[in-house]
Amino acid sequence: MSPIASPYNALCAREGCCQHSTCVDDLLNDLENSNLGCRVLSTKCGNPTYADDIALIALSPLNLQRMVDIVFSYMNKWRCDINVKKSNVIVFSKMRNPPDAGIMYGSDFL
Repeated sequence: MSPIASPYNALCAREGCCQHSTCVDDLLNDLENSNLGCRVLSTKCGNPTYADDIALIALSPLNLQRMVDIVFSYMNKWRCDINVKKSNVIVFSKMRNPPDAGIMYGSDFL
């Protein structure tokens, strides 16, 4: 797990919503086991974290959406939520104006 903070899609879990560290550890394991995030050679780096922030890094909008869906399902299971207003999607592309990724957290666009 990388302790490096990232400007990518930061999803912030509310502390104390469920034994915070246990809840987050289980979520991170689910994300890592999904194999949807990025890799550098054989190292998985698709969900770096720092404190209660997490970044989801994917090579395609479809994989990013699937990762966000994992977070959404997990937060619903534990009756927690993220602050959608503090969450962002950043698209890196060679295109001057890349299309909107259209990533949704439940019924909210990120």
